[in-house]
Amino acid sequence: MIVSVSQVRDTLENIRLFVEGNLSGGIDHMVVLLDEPEPEVEEYLAGIPEVTHLVTDGNWWGAERPENMSHRLLLNWNTVSVLLTPFEDVEWLFHMDGDEIYRLDKDDLRQIPADHAGVIATNHEVVHRREWDGDPNWYKRPLNQNELSLLWLLGELKEPTPTEYFRGHSGNMFEGKPGIRPGFEVGFHWHQPMPLQEGLDVKIAGLESQVLLHLESPRLSDFLDRWHYHFVGNRIYGKPLRVGTQNAAQALEDLGTPAEIRDEVLTEIFERTVPENLELLQKLGFAVEFDPRNGGQEPERELSAEFGEAFAAVLAATKEMSCERLHFDKDASIRMQAVKDVFARAGL
Repeated sequence: MIVSVSQVRDTLENIRLFVEGNLSGGIDHMVVLLDEPEPEVEEYLAGIPEVTHLVTDGNWWGAERPENMSHRLLLNWNTVSVLLTPFEDVEWLFHMDGDEIYRLDKDDLRQIPADHAGVIATNHEVVHRREWDGDPNWYKRPLNQNELSLLWLLGELKEPTPTEYFRGHSGNMFEGKPGIRPGFEVGFHWHQPMPLQEGLDVKIAGLESQVLLHLESPRLSDFLDRWHYHFVGNRIYGKPLRVGTQNAAQALEDLGTPAEIRDEVLTEIFERTVPENLELLQKLGFAVEFDPRNGGQEPERELSAEFGEAFAAVLAATKEMSCERLHFDKDASIRMQAVKDVFARAGL
């Protein structure tokens, strides 16, 4: 069984696409953690047997909730990984954000040698347009250096680099998001599996058949929502354009700019920096069509529902006890004992 873990904060409309797309793309069960109560989203998630959700408030963090959102993400992804260790049916755990959808080839995953603890999906980023008629269905594939140079000479890129081509992820061939075999030895660190024991060599498979669709602000309305709601007040790092856009959005916030003027300014930033030439990308074969809502696969429903019932009890017990002892920076023996205590509290 393939399980995913995410911490999300988004509109119900986008959450629906996120869930439907991943459950039809190779994920059998989704663990969705919410940073704060969202009644409408919680009601939707509770109605799907293949999804287990939890609001990470109350006693989840114990003595102190980490202020930095990125730190909370890393802690939660890796907490779920160790909590999955006793579930023998769980072969892989993938993590993704709320704007990411997997297209996994399960047959190829089964062929990965047992001594490989991680796999990286190939990044395909949405083509950015002012509007989409329906779900965004064209995605930029990774390019080699000659192809990047072609786009650069055509005036579509400021420089012929992967980081200029992909707005979100860095653009390396396999730098989408990772999957790992759950356990105490290997964890998540953003776009790579990371060893949790000193001196451990983590073997990672990179397979082009494993695809991550990244819906990085595909249209103007998403761009406005992103920079109003998600990142103002939450420091991000990375590419100059993303950091610069956040700085601009934060400046508008700090200045107390009226919403109408703020939207006008952010729209101008979008028009100057974001839209791409879909027709050209299609002609060159650089854009690939995917239906993000329907990947054509079915989750292992019976197994997923049975697992979900048990794992909901595990998350509830973790929240009662707090997840502090499960954090990846703790000694393995501490985390192992914490897992045993959680399962005992859950009656498993």
